[in-house]
Amino acid sequence: MVRGVYATVPPGVDAGRYRPDRYLVAVSVRQRRLLRLTAAEREFSRRIQEGDLRPELLFPRDARMVARLRAHPVLLWKVQNARERRLR
Repeated sequence: MVRGVYATVPPGVDAGRYRPDRYLVAVSVRQRRLLRLTAAEREFSRRIQEGDLRPELLFPRDARMVARLRAHPVLLWKVQNARERRLR
């Protein structure tokens, strides 16, 4: 394991004997280097985590794409879920 990286032990598995897949751990550790988000992508991600869907941050010149994303079922679910989580 790498310092600061933790594995979730699957249900029913002895935590003392569990060994996470080293390749999955390596991918997790290096993910930040692979995904370099733009400022707009980071802002979109931050806002959607708060329940605020702003696709125009990603597509400022494409009204059709913005409309499609505003109606996308997965994004609508994410926004609703984030808003409900904030109320708890």
